[in-house]
Amino acid sequence: MMPTRNIGGAVQVHRVAVLIFFILFSSLNIIICAGNLLSDGSCSCSPWSGNQGSCCSGSARNFCGSAFSKKQCGDATPVCCTSDFGSACCKVGEACSPGCRNTLKGSCGCLSQPSLDSVGWNRTHALRQLSFSAAAQCAANDIVRWNCTACVGKPLQEVAVVQNNSHLAFTAWDDAEKSIVVVLRGSLSIQDWLNNLNYFKTPAYGDLNCSDCNVHRGFLEAFQSLEPGILKGVRDLSKTHPDFKTIMVTGHSLGAAMAAHTAIALKLVHGFEKISMPVYTFGQPRVGDAAFASWFHRIFPNWLRSVHWNDPVPHLAPASFGFHHVGREIWWTEKSMPGEAIVCDGQGEDPNCSASIVTAMVFTDHWYYLGKKVVQCAAF
Repeated sequence: MMPTRNIGGAVQVHRVAVLIFFILFSSLNIIICAGNLLSDGSCSCSPWSGNQGSCCSGSARNFCGSAFSKKQCGDATPVCCTSDFGSACCKVGEACSPGCRNTLKGSCGCLSQPSLDSVGWNRTHALRQLSFSAAAQCAANDIVRWNCTACVGKPLQEVAVVQNNSHLAFTAWDDAEKSIVVVLRGSLSIQDWLNNLNYFKTPAYGDLNCSDCNVHRGFLEAFQSLEPGILKGVRDLSKTHPDFKTIMVTGHSLGAAMAAHTAIALKLVHGFEKISMPVYTFGQPRVGDAAFASWFHRIFPNWLRSVHWNDPVPHLAPASFGFHHVGREIWWTEKSMPGEAIVCDGQGEDPNCSASIVTAMVFTDHWYYLGKKVVQCAAF
């Protein structure tokens, strides 16, 4: 007789292990050190360097490396480019310099990247949408009245909240932008996290010409539990404001994953073409497989997915389980200033962005985006 496998039990054990892993190691930070030795002997370091004061000057010229990789750099290769996972002694002009995309591998040379402006990034718009995601963490009654702690100063009208079990979304009218707003709440409860850690895939969108596409079952079911209420809210607002310019869809964490399904449903199923571009999401996990991601990109080519440094949630569901990110990642590293980020390639899984972190474990990075706390209904 063939031995049986308790797949469900194994998945449950894996969920618990992942949660424990996050808790035990949430304070670990990975340090990048990268710089360029200038012709006058001064040190010019990447703005997201973990050791800007000495990464390519002084003792660093003779000692290069940390943690798992240590080297001695000589006069011919005096520039140290190092990280916790690798190091390299580079020639003058070869190491990563300001404005270049960094890598955790500690290699010589710069990787070119697009500018934030060139991919449509608008910090004002991104912050506005992030503030709505922060408001979605508040109590439903306070959201409807729009007097929650995170709501102050960002007026929305005609707010309607949709709830099903632990899931929540709201629709509203943004008169300043003449837009219908759809916001999906991020992970809030233990059940939300169980949905996040449910790695079973299910076929989806075959009727919309997404051939052989599979998506994360838990995220899809979470969205489907809210879809009727979201659709009613959008339809009501479109009748009240027939001259609306766009429909703005956003979310953080689980809400970002549900935002992807919301955009598909509104545009392809229910005929609402005016989805605002670019779409901004924050801390978004993987929604489906590579076939789904490719199909999604053709429909929403300017989906900007912000990832804050060591945030572990964008590493779920794992690529090793056959999942693939949608959209273009904007990687906000540990030292990123308001105008600085690593603009990743548009394929979803840039190996030189957050995917270069072997194990992301700083859960507090999931709570803060663009310098703002987006959980626990904190003042924005």
